[in-house]
Amino acid sequence: MDTELSNKYGKVYYSISKKKVVIVFRGTKELSDWSNNLIYGINVNAYKLTTRYKTAKRMYEKAKAKYRGYKSELLGHGQAGLLVNLLLNKKDLDGISLNPAFKGESQGMYEYIICSSLDPISALKAPKNALNKVLYPNWSKTHNITIPAKTMNPLTEHSIDILNRLPQE
Repeated sequence: MDTELSNKYGKVYYSISKKKVVIVFRGTKELSDWSNNLIYGINVNAYKLTTRYKTAKRMYEKAKAKYRGYKSELLGHGQAGLLVNLLLNKKDLDGISLNPAFKGESQGMYEYIICSSLDPISALKAPKNALNKVLYPNWSKTHNITIPAKTMNPLTEHSIDILNRLPQE
């Protein structure tokens, strides 16, 4: 872990032998995150003015500069999935989001989204996913994974624990 670049909102991990850097943003945790969620709900451009977004962008830019030539990945859950989407440079890095916040943002070519079928946060993405399955069946199959819900509890279905339901292969 790169302790110089990491902070309470995210961690930067790197591998010199693999020439790879992974930036992991955390989801909603504290009161200020809820105000950021509210701002995003009102206007995505206003969200880009929040400290949370600016901190994530700065972390990504510093990691990209420090690890020039490394393959990069962004990872995030919930609100942090939105950060992944907004920060993705569609050409040189991959992004993986779990149950991301969604209000119609375009999914990047190298963006992978994993959702529970009953996650309330990413539920608005379902119609767009259905359209993508028709228009881009092969791409959509590998870039959008829906994990069948096992409960009716929205907190359980939004949690990172749903990843345990994925097949190991």
